[in-house]
Amino acid sequence: MSKYDGLLQGRKAATETKRMGRPRGKASDPDYRQVTIYLRRDTHGAARKRLIDENREFSELVEDLVSKWLATPAKKDAAAR
Repeated sequence: MSKYDGLLQGRKAATETKRMGRPRGKASDPDYRQVTIYLRRDTHGAARKRLIDENREFSELVEDLVSKWLATPAKKDAAAR
């Protein structure tokens, strides 16, 4: 047993409780899935400008729109498919 063993134990405990680095992003978060969509260039450009002005992300906009759409009742014709 070394006289420095106590110092190493304290350091290990401190590093285990703190997480170093950046927080987990959407790409590595299992609750998110990457999807690809097609938008007209002018629609995408206008949306991107407005999102920058509102300090929002494109994925946040799409999440809001899809969630609201899913909250509405399905149309009869679509349910029959």
